[in-house]
Amino acid sequence: MCSTHSPLAIDITVRYLPSGGGAALPVWTGVALPPGAVKDTTSLRLCDSGGRSVGGQFDVLARWADGSARWVLVSWLAGGAPAEGAEGPAAERFVLTADAAGEAPAPAPAPKLPASVMPDTHRYKVSTGALEFMLNRHGFAGLTNVRLDADAPGKFPAGDYVCREAQGTGIVAVDAEGIVHSSQFGRVDRVEVELSGPLHVCVAVHGDLRSRRSAEGLLNYCLRIHAFAGSTLIRAVLTVRNPRPTGRAEDGSRLVLGQSGSVLLRELAYVVRPRLPFGRRTVTLSSEPGKLHDRIPLTGPVSVYQDSSGGENWFHRTHVNRENVIPLSFRGYRVAYDGRTIDTGLRGQPWLEVADMRWAVGLAAPGFWQNFPKSLGADADGAIRLGLWPGEFADVHEIQGGEQKTHEFYLYFRHRRHGRGELPLLHARQVMPVCLQRPMVLASGESYARSRA
Repeated sequence: MCSTHSPLAIDITVRYLPSGGGAALPVWTGVALPPGAVKDTTSLRLCDSGGRSVGGQFDVLARWADGSARWVLVSWLAGGAPAEGAEGPAAERFVLTADAAGEAPAPAPAPKLPASVMPDTHRYKVSTGALEFMLNRHGFAGLTNVRLDADAPGKFPAGDYVCREAQGTGIVAVDAEGIVHSSQFGRVDRVEVELSGPLHVCVAVHGDLRSRRSAEGLLNYCLRIHAFAGSTLIRAVLTVRNPRPTGRAEDGSRLVLGQSGSVLLRELAYVVRPRLPFGRRTVTLSSEPGKLHDRIPLTGPVSVYQDSSGGENWFHRTHVNRENVIPLSFRGYRVAYDGRTIDTGLRGQPWLEVADMRWAVGLAAPGFWQNFPKSLGADADGAIRLGLWPGEFADVHEIQGGEQKTHEFYLYFRHRRHGRGELPLLHARQVMPVCLQRPMVLASGESYARSRA
């Protein structure tokens, strides 16, 4: 039970959106604290509406001049929204408290399968107890050597990999001349462990994209990988930046398209290549809620491509390119399978999963239609490709000097028939929709005002 004499009591509400998933997923939020309230996060407790202590992780993001915590990131596993058609709360209430001075701290529930990060000379190994993967310091290819815990908690079969390091994986860009630049060819400047567990870990990889023969990077990137105790769900936040200074137009103004310093791309994508050697390969694609193409034989490429916003003003002049031309081709999105259009729509909210008889790997892309043009698809060999600046676009993409863009996506790994931990037994149809419509997690407005942070 939580302390009834706490000097601190901050209400936190988790509001679930109508995703219909029914899955309990990790949640997190930043909480502001007043000066002097919390010197040590070991005194913090998170309680549910019944006063029971909930296992949480508290990471200090900023401190006051006296050394007390100013901003704290609170992470925990919430109960989850009710499944579609089921009764259940649309919101959950929690309270962040602190042990009173002189009060013996009550032990908080610890995760059964803690998350951890272990660095060595060439790579970082991340484990959630249910999932293990590597992040290379050199030749960065995204998540590599991915293994699932199939038979015993925290035990991973030797050599039994869902994903291995493969050519053309990770962050891959093709410039206007058709030259490939990738994170595998580029340099990793640094790797930072920003959150170290035991419930929530975050590793940030900073580097650049280069061609095989380039001596300098085309673009810089920062990929933050979030992993959670007992979970096989990964949150990825990728920021791509053009480090060059932007040029000036003839009249001296800046931020004009087509100036020196801009990088022109045919495509920039994040690529995952699962191993799918066990029987028939299938793909499941949901282009938006209510539109599900379930377990299609993966005999050819399948994709959803959002060309424009899908709104009534999709062909507005605000979308002109450097040549003062609107390069958009059609309204909304199209779903293609083996070279044929099989569906269309206005505003895509897609997720996709490829599978064989043993493994399944899924990817969900929040903010998909809002960040058009964008694409999500899979090749016949099972490689998943998230087109952040997609190759299907009718024009090249321009990233101006000094410009940067951040994209968020989720990866979900599971066994087809069995698994361990908090999440591996859940189907992608339960997990992916919740990733697309994340719960809103907010501390009370009064607590932010009182904190003066």
